[in-house]
Amino acid sequence: MSSKLLLNVAQGKMCEQTPIWLMRQAGRYLKEYQELKEKYTFLELCKTPSLAAQISLQPYHRFQMDGVILFSDIMIPVEAMGMELDFNPGPVLQHPIKNVEDIQKLKNIDPREDTPFVLETLKILKQELSTTSATLIGFCGAPFTTASYMVSDFKQMIKCEPKTLHLLLDTLTETLIAYLRAQIDAGAEVVQIFDTNAALLTSEEYMEFAYPYEKRMLEDLKEDAPIILFVKGSQRFLERIKLLESSIVSIDHGMSLRNAREILGEGVVLQGNLSPEILQSGTKEDIRQHTESILQDMHTNILSRKQQELLPLIKQFSDDFGLVGGTAIALHLGHRRSIDFDLFRSKSFNIENIRSKILKKWKIEHTFIQGEGELTISVNQVKMTFFHFPYHLPFDKD
Repeated sequence: MSSKLLLNVAQGKMCEQTPIWLMRQAGRYLKEYQELKEKYTFLELCKTPSLAAQISLQPYHRFQMDGVILFSDIMIPVEAMGMELDFNPGPVLQHPIKNVEDIQKLKNIDPREDTPFVLETLKILKQELSTTSATLIGFCGAPFTTASYMVSDFKQMIKCEPKTLHLLLDTLTETLIAYLRAQIDAGAEVVQIFDTNAALLTSEEYMEFAYPYEKRMLEDLKEDAPIILFVKGSQRFLERIKLLESSIVSIDHGMSLRNAREILGEGVVLQGNLSPEILQSGTKEDIRQHTESILQDMHTNILSRKQQELLPLIKQFSDDFGLVGGTAIALHLGHRRSIDFDLFRSKSFNIENIRSKILKKWKIEHTFIQGEGELTISVNQVKMTFFHFPYHLPFDKD
C-alpha cells in the first residue's frame, strides 16, 4: 500500500507535499453523478452501499484526490432516531422537534443495526482503496448543526426554551459519538465534524450551544482517529476553538490560513481554504493562482519561523564539524519549498566523515548521499541537504 499523504498530515507528520481534497467533492457537478440522480432519489443513493461507494469514488477516479469522503448526509442518523426525513432538495422533516416529549421519543440508535448501509459503504471503500494512497474520510454533523435542522426555529428555542435545546444537543452528542466510532471501526481513517450552522450564532450562543458539545465529541473520539473540526464562520470563534485543542481545524475562505495559524499556534493541523466561488466560477488559471497563493502564504510563514528556529542548530553543526565555508545547506519543508543557507565557507569537505560524525552525535532519522559532495539528513522531521562547492574565496585562509 502506498503512503497515505492526507493521513500522515492529519497525524501531524511533516510531509513534502500538501494533500488535496474537497469537502463536497462527491457532488452535483459531476456528469456521472447526475446520471445516477436521474434514476434514484437522494436517499436511495445514500442507502444503497454499492451506489454510495460508486459516487464516493467518482471524483477520485477523475482527479486522484488524496482523500475519498463517504457519500452520505448529516441527517442520516436523525432518520435512524425516528424522524421522518425527505429531501426537496435540502432536508425536510415532517414533524420537527417542538418540546421535551418529542425529544424523549427519539431512539437511542445502534449504528450497526440502524445505519448498516453507511458502514457497508465504508467497508466497500476500504477494500477499493486498499492498494492506493488515498485516505478514507467519514463524517457527521456537529450536534448544534444537526439540531438546527430538527427544530422548526432554533433561534426561538434558544431564546425561549434553552433547556429543551440543551436536552436535544445532549441526546445528539451521544448518538453522533457512537455514529462516528462505528464509521471508524468500519474503515474511516479520518473523520470530520461539520458545524456549518454555527455561523448563525453569536459568540455567546456558540459558547453555550455549540462549543461544549463539540468538545465532548473531540475528547471522546480523539484516541480513535484524527478528527477535523469545521466551524463555518470560524474567524469569529477561533480564540474559543483554540480551547477545544482539536488536532485539525478546517478554516473557510473568510480568513487566511496565516492569520488562523497565528491564533491557533503550531500544534494544530490546518485544512482549507479555497473559496467555493473560485471553484465554481473561476477558470483553471484562477483556481491554480488562488491555490498557489494559499500554499505560498502558509509556507512562507512556515519557512520564516523555521529559519529562526533552526539557525542555532546550523551553528551547532558548524561548531561540531568545522563547516566554515564552501558548504550550503537547504532545509526542505513541505510542498517543495526550502530555506537556503550559504553560511559555511571551507576548502575541505569529506562527506563520509561528516556523515559518520553526524550519526554518532545527533539523533538522525535518515541519512543518504545523493552524489559527490552532497549529503541529505533528517533531523526533527526536517530534511537537510549539505551541498559542497570546492572553491577558494578571496578571504579564505590557506
